[in-house]
Amino acid sequence: MTNTNCMVLDRFNITQNPKMLFLQDVISPTKVKELFQQHLSLITNKYQLVQIEVIRYKPQKRCLIEYTFQGENTLVLIGKIRAKGTDKKSYDLQKKLWHNGFNCNCR
Repeated sequence: MTNTNCMVLDRFNITQNPKMLFLQDVISPTKVKELFQQHLSLITNKYQLVQIEVIRYKPQKRCLIEYTFQGENTLVLIGKIRAKGTDKKSYDLQKKLWHNGFNCNCR
């Protein structure tokens, strides 16, 4: 991923949350680009990160972040961060749905 400008929209000012100090990293274009390059290089090889937007925020509880990438088309990924930690139950449910046909092949 080359270094291009990335717009950050944070109308909730999430970096001021003392219970979720890691939120600074999830809206830092430099940190986000590094993590995507490290873990999702299939995306970063074809798309440029152009925008990070905090779309929902419940103080001291959780946050939804929208990452917009531009390439041949637009790709939007949404991340959920919880103060309590990773929600493994929802991830397992999503994985079961995917493996049982609710995936990119269903229309």
